[in-house]
Amino acid sequence: MAAEVVRADGDWLALREPADAAARASELVEALQQFLPTGRPLVVHDLGAGTGAMARWLAPRLACPQRWVLHDRDAALLARVSTFPPPTAGDGSAVSVETRIGDITRLPPELLGDADLLTASALLDMMGAS
Repeated sequence: MAAEVVRADGDWLALREPADAAARASELVEALQQFLPTGRPLVVHDLGAGTGAMARWLAPRLACPQRWVLHDRDAALLARVSTFPPPTAGDGSAVSVETRIGDITRLPPELLGDADLLTASALLDMMGAS
């Protein structure tokens, strides 16, 4: 039996974004700071990125240049990222964003080889109990 495909509505995600942001663990960001690369941008891959809410929340909390790669199977959700991109980094550095449309359950590991950090909070939201 094939797994049911769950699709999140972009307007619903926009309404939910402030609550998600309030629920995130800021203390984990503080712990992460010591592991940030120096001399080059931090590369972050967000699996199940949707509209880019995690990038909008996390990018300004990290004090370094960043390159975000947002992965999602829903092209319409990823298209919203250009309308509401993440702001600059916490130190004013640039934050660039690349979107990749595809099935993240079939993502070849080599496509994540440049990652310094993986995020997947939305992906975890979509997982059901087995």
